[in-house]
Parts: sequence; C-alpha cells; structure tokens
Amino acid sequence: MGQRQDREPHPPIAVRVPASTSNLGPGFDCLGLALGLYLDAEVRAGHGDVDAVLFTGSYAAGRALQEAALDQPKKLLALEMGGNNAIVVLGDADLDLAAAEAALSIAVTTGQRCTCAGRLFVHRSAIDAFAQRLVRLLRGVKIGPPLEPGVFMGPLVSQRAFETLARTRERAADAGGERILQVDPELPAPYTGAGLVRFAGLEQGHRLAEHERGRDERGAALLDLGEGRHRRRVVVVFGHQDGVERRRVNERHGHGR
Repeated sequence: MGQRQDREPHPPIAVRVPASTSNLGPGFDCLGLALGLYLDAEVRAGHGDVDAVLFTGSYAAGRALQEAALDQPKKLLALEMGGNNAIVVLGDADLDLAAAEAALSIAVTTGQRCTCAGRLFVHRSAIDAFAQRLVRLLRGVKIGPPLEPGVFMGPLVSQRAFETLARTRERAADAGGERILQVDPELPAPYTGAGLVRFAGLEQGHRLAEHERGRDERGAALLDLGEGRHRRRVVVVFGHQDGVERRRVNERHGHGR
C-alpha cells in the first residue's frame, strides 16, 4: 500500500514540441514555432513515478495521454487541446453587438488563440444582416507589424502556419461552403487577413467545420441555424469556449440596448 508502481502498462508517447520550450522554459514556444525548430520527446504518462502530466497540444496526443493514465485515478492530468469554438446568434440578438464580438474573437491574435471563434451559428432571419455587419468589420481590421499604431492583426507565427491556412481555404468549396470574405492584406507571408465561409445548413461533417483545427481558416464558418421558435440541437464538437448572442441574455448582463 502506498508504494509506487514500477510497471509501465502503456508505452511512451512520442510528441513534438517547439525547441525553445525545452531550452528556455514555458512562454518561449513561439520562437521555436516561428523558426520551425522542434524537439522529439517521449512522455511516460503511465509510469508510476510520474505524479502529474500537464499537456497543451493536439486532441490525438491528449487522448493518448488520457488513455495511458486511465488506471491511475490519483494522477493529476491536465489537458488543453485545440478548440474550434462556436458563437450562436439568435433571431432577437443585437446584431451590431454580436458582429462586433464575433469580429473581435475572430481577429484577436490573428486567430491563433485556442479561444478564438471558428463557427458562427446564426438564425435564418438574421444571417444576412449579421453577415453584412461582420464582413464590414473584418474588412476594416488593420493588419501589419504588431507594434505599429492602430494595428490589430499581426502575422501568423510561421510560414508553415501560412501554408496550412492556404490549404484549408482551398478546401472550403469542397466542404460545400460559399466564401463571402477573404481579406488580402497585400503584405508578404506570413501576414494574412480574416476569412469567412457561409454554409447553407447545420451539417458539420467536413473537417473545415468540425475538426479541432477548423480554425486554420483564420476566420469562421457561418452556419444557418434555421428559423422558427422550435428548439434545434446544435452540436459543438471541440468547443473550448463558446457564446450565445441573444437580446435577453445581453440585457441580463448589461449589454443590451
């Protein structure tokens, strides 16, 4: 009783981390990402001598770590995986406020934050007016070197991230989406602008709308929530931080007009 387990029921899990994370400590991983420098490491999450595992990364790696620690309930396991977050805009929402909050969530840190919005579910009665407001706001976002006055969107972290973005945007048509916005900042890569793709319904079977990395669009998927007063189920997979825009909710929190 109370003795550590020497056996390791699960093999080590191989992960790739930005080189500077190991060399300089937490908070410096952006340097490794920007330079394309990585280290291959083995994580022994299932070993009896490991008291805690804290991991930020992909869903696949996080799931493997969770499986390795399933039989050790006393072990601290903290996982933060990718997010493809949703904002639900109902028919009675303040559309100016909803569009402003959506634009902020899309553009902040050039969409490179795990809490940035990736999907917008909008009531059919409001979707056209909401889309017009959102497109206008995103077109007005100033893009450039982050230290210049008035700039809100800087570059992506690396050329590799820019290339991933380009591939994702090319797949929008295959997903059944209609591109209604793709801002060209007229700056060299890895600078980019916001994008917006509109879908006719709630189907999210394509990687662009459902996958944890759907936010690689550096914008959002705009999905038709339908109409009427009846309840409709919205399934938000990989929702790390989600929100609802509705006049009654906003008024309760002091945001309504």
